[in-house]
Formats: sequence, C-alpha cells, structure tokens
Amino acid sequence: MTDQTNNAIGQAYAFLRELSEDEAVRLRNESYLKAKRDEWSRVAGAREEGLEEGLQKGRAEGREELIRLMSQNGVTPEDISSLTGIPLSQVEDILKAT
Repeated sequence: MTDQTNNAIGQAYAFLRELSEDEAVRLRNESYLKAKRDEWSRVAGAREEGLEEGLQKGRAEGREELIRLMSQNGVTPEDISSLTGIPLSQVEDILKAT
C-alpha cells in the first residue's frame, strides 16, 4: 500500500473511533444521514414522476399527430376513431384545434 492509502485509512479509522466515542456526534451524524437519504428519496420520486408525465405528454402528442396525418390523407374522423380506438368526440376535438 502507498503512504497516501495508509494515511487515508488511518484518518478514516480515527474518524470512526471519534464517532463511536462521542454519542452526541454520532446521533448528529445519524440525523444528518437520515435527512440526506430522505432528500435523495424525494428527488428520485420527483424525477420518476416527471419522467412519467413526460411520457404521457409525448404519447398524447403522438396520438394527435397521428389523427392529423390520417385526416390529411383522407381518412374520415369515424374511421380514425374506429382504427385507433380513440373516441370520435376526441378525434373531432383534435381536428378542430388544428
């Protein structure tokens, strides 16, 4: 092992010894770590929620684009509804918005 590695291990060992000797320091660090884990969990949940919202929005935009393209190619709203399974009223609303 290099001197730098030995030094790092020695520092880590000293830090752990200090933590185990001082109950107040240990409790404070445990509290800090719990707060960090909670924060990481909230961030991960928010990220997942954002990804799901993005996927839903992308799917909706894709359906609308499909409806517009089908209509531009002469497919009737009734046939679009029948072929895609999208309710006729929704197809008509999308076509009116364009």
